[in-house]
Amino acid sequence: MPMELRLYRLVCLIAWVASFFLVLPINYLQQISPYVNYVVAIYGAFNVFLYLASLRGRYYTKIFFIALLLALNATWFFNGGSKGGVSYYFFAAFFYSVIFYRGMERWAMVGASILNCLCLVASEAYFPNLLVPFVNDLAQRTDIASGIVISGLVCTTMLMVVLTEYDREHQRLRTLYDQLQLTVAERKLAENQASKAQQRLDAVVAGTPDPIYVKDLEGSYLLVNEAAANLMGVEEAGILGKGDRELSPEAAEFFSQGDQIAVRRGSTVTFQNHLTLPGGERRSYLTTKGVLRDDGEVTGLFGISRDVSELDEVTDQVRRLNEELDHRVRERTEQLERAIREQEAFSYSVSHDLRSPLRHINSYTTILKEEAAGRLVPDEKKYLDQICRATRHMGRLIDDLLELSRVSRSQVALEPVNLSNLAILSSLMLRQSDNERIAEFEIDPGMIALGDKTLLTLVIDNLFGNAWKYTSRKEKARIRFGREMVEGKEVFFVKDNGTGFDMAYRHKLFGPFERLHGGDYEGTGIGLATVKRIIERHQGDIWAEGIPGVGASFYFTLADRDQATTRSLS
Repeated sequence: MPMELRLYRLVCLIAWVASFFLVLPINYLQQISPYVNYVVAIYGAFNVFLYLASLRGRYYTKIFFIALLLALNATWFFNGGSKGGVSYYFFAAFFYSVIFYRGMERWAMVGASILNCLCLVASEAYFPNLLVPFVNDLAQRTDIASGIVISGLVCTTMLMVVLTEYDREHQRLRTLYDQLQLTVAERKLAENQASKAQQRLDAVVAGTPDPIYVKDLEGSYLLVNEAAANLMGVEEAGILGKGDRELSPEAAEFFSQGDQIAVRRGSTVTFQNHLTLPGGERRSYLTTKGVLRDDGEVTGLFGISRDVSELDEVTDQVRRLNEELDHRVRERTEQLERAIREQEAFSYSVSHDLRSPLRHINSYTTILKEEAAGRLVPDEKKYLDQICRATRHMGRLIDDLLELSRVSRSQVALEPVNLSNLAILSSLMLRQSDNERIAEFEIDPGMIALGDKTLLTLVIDNLFGNAWKYTSRKEKARIRFGREMVEGKEVFFVKDNGTGFDMAYRHKLFGPFERLHGGDYEGTGIGLATVKRIIERHQGDIWAEGIPGVGASFYFTLADRDQATTRSLS
């Protein structure tokens, strides 16, 4: 709400309160004419109306001023005139005129107040018999004092409100000035930064080896860097403000190509075009055209052309190399397929052709032992037993080699596999193979992994079989299968309290036919090699730790679900 309106409401309030509670009681005590009290009461009631109207948003500032002058004129001669307190109320009228009006209207109101006051004084001088005297000196002094106090109260109130508003406005202007100073400083800083940014941009545009140019919608060049000017064959300053018609026909076609498409689409377009240089060399360029906008309106377009002649040559070379590589891959694939067929043929030969002689050797050796049992000396029987054991060992070796070959060729079918269940089945089979052994199996429940169930079964069987074999000389074997998290990755392990091994030879553990314990334990040296190959085909890793006489621990990882679904497990 403006200051004048708030002050108007306050003045109306003071006017009717002073009329009813100060002026009327004082007039009554002074025995002033009842006519004056009627005027004061009407004036007070009228100010009540004006105050209530202001509460509803209606402000009658001029009517208040006129009512004040009418009240002063009506009571002037009946209240002592210039010799009483009524004359002091004109000061309130003067203040009111100065505060509530602007421009010529202010001076008109002030002049009307002064003129009215002078007219009343002049009338009093010419018609002294119209003036009603005070009953005594005390009444006159009381009336003058009340006029001074009430008019002073009104004037002081108006002045205080004006000064308070002035202070508030001064503080607001001071704040605005400080904000303006800050805004000016920020703008200077922004302009300085924008100038520096523009300088950097100009330096980048000027130093870029790619031709860069900007046009308006009429085709006139607004910006051209040195590379573009050189390609156009003109001076940089000579082309600004001019169009493609100033260029050679081929250069004009080159620099205007794609303009209409970019403007029509209102977006960036990229295409490849060609230009023959003055020396006759034909070069290839990758050109990007885009539109410039001002408040959403397309006002021009820019172009950037990059020489890709060498890139085209390299692309052709890469294409030829890819074709040659494809040809070589086809050749290698054919060779690999032939090698696989030869390996399968070899496996078939091993499976059938080699097994047959071994069966014959074993059969004839057994027949010889039975037929000539009475004629054989102990050493000869021992030799025949060694031949039988050797043939059985050779058979197992052939089976393991075939298994290793099958593992290397088989397709990996991924599915969730419960390793805990596989371990339980493997432990049950080991217990059934030797009921007299005392063994404790500890298997963590709920170990699920993504992999090929058949191949992972071989992993568990081989690792458990390995632990079962090397704990055979322990009074009580302990074999544990579990998992742990290492650096955020799931690691499975099989631990035993068996013979263990020297860590200096751990690199030989997973090699085919490598046996760290020689002939102390049965085996062909193929099992751990098969395990390693299966783990590798699952994009995992396997390693072992051991202490001689204490036991061994085998750790392995498998591809997690993300790797298994994004990489080929071949």
